[in-house]
Amino acid sequence: MVRMSAVALQPVMALWRKRAQTRRNELPRPTDGTHVEAHGENSDWILIVGHGLARGWGVRSHTLGLPGQVARELTTLTGRGSDIDVTVADDHAAIARVVASSAQARYHAIVVVSGATDAVHLRSPASWRSSMAELVDSVAAQAVEGASVVITGIPHLRSVDLFDSAILWVAAEHAAKLNAITRELCENRLGVSYVELPSTLPASQRDELRAAENYRIFGAAIAASLLPHLRPAGSTEPAEVALRRVDGVPRGRAEAARQSAVDSLPPLEGAAATEVQRLVAAAKAVYKTSFAAFTLVDADLLHHKVGSGIKPSSVPRSDSICTIAMHNSETTIVADVMRDARFRHLRGVRFYAGHPIVSATGHPVGMLCVVDTEPRDAASFDTTMLRELAAALQKRLWLAAADGQPNSQPNNQLDGSAKK
Repeated sequence: MVRMSAVALQPVMALWRKRAQTRRNELPRPTDGTHVEAHGENSDWILIVGHGLARGWGVRSHTLGLPGQVARELTTLTGRGSDIDVTVADDHAAIARVVASSAQARYHAIVVVSGATDAVHLRSPASWRSSMAELVDSVAAQAVEGASVVITGIPHLRSVDLFDSAILWVAAEHAAKLNAITRELCENRLGVSYVELPSTLPASQRDELRAAENYRIFGAAIAASLLPHLRPAGSTEPAEVALRRVDGVPRGRAEAARQSAVDSLPPLEGAAATEVQRLVAAAKAVYKTSFAAFTLVDADLLHHKVGSGIKPSSVPRSDSICTIAMHNSETTIVADVMRDARFRHLRGVRFYAGHPIVSATGHPVGMLCVVDTEPRDAASFDTTMLRELAAALQKRLWLAAADGQPNSQPNNQLDGSAKK
């Protein structure tokens, strides 16, 4: 149906595109610099690259456009500053080059926006798939050792000033088809994720406030999609040493040093295992939770090394709260997992509290955590005993490491775990 409509309306669309070229000169557009910030400490650095929304049609400043809106929304979510750079790139090949050139830069995440013009020109799905597949492959290769990449869907075209026309229903349907292709290509790609942009009110050529509000709606969706790839909300970890994350998993030299500390831990056995088991059981009893565990965060897996109410097991570290929480210096509390966008996909968990376990070399290796199947009030949760139990467990591990020999193999199995 879309293909037939596209063919029938090609002459009309061609006339409209010619008129739109003239309208470009009438639209407000940013005349300020390409850097926007929301003030705060330990800023997250984000690069927005692409065309369409990246150009800022309809507003006179990037502060009112997508960069400024993402910055403000992200700072609201994280409690930190946000520094956003925007670079215009006219096609997928140019976007890939910009992302590649930013590999050594300071960005924690990169946002790719494109496709509105392709939808209006009714670009064939086959051509779009080929071009987008090359872009996804390129940014995925960069993301493994650098910033995670979020690729946005094509927005509803009437929300963009330049494309505010009643005849664009056919292009809007075509955009939905291109978005489905992009979503498919981004699935299960390490370091690359797709975000659908929400519908907004139609923009107006003469209404800059309406355009700014539409950018705010887009910015909120993008900011929410960035959260899993950044430091936890409220973290004061300095931005210049912050671990870059790929789907929640840190990469780079800092993570390599942390993994070395994990690999150096000796097997947990004998008196050390008995003592750790006692401490974990005490945590469960004190807080009356469904289970408690000492978790070890390995390269790709999270191991429940010692548990009370849960058997030793391993799960992908990207599916764990501990992966993020271990980088906090204080106790992490998630009062209701279902209300936290980072973790609501987890099943069987509603409440989480955990304190980091650090190696003798100062690297976080895991958590002592208590978990329940019902949400709790964070304000009434006393973290004192959990901190003390974690300190005792950490000290026991340090003593075991001092008495034992470092492992020569990666610590990726539940060797020597205490038996229940």
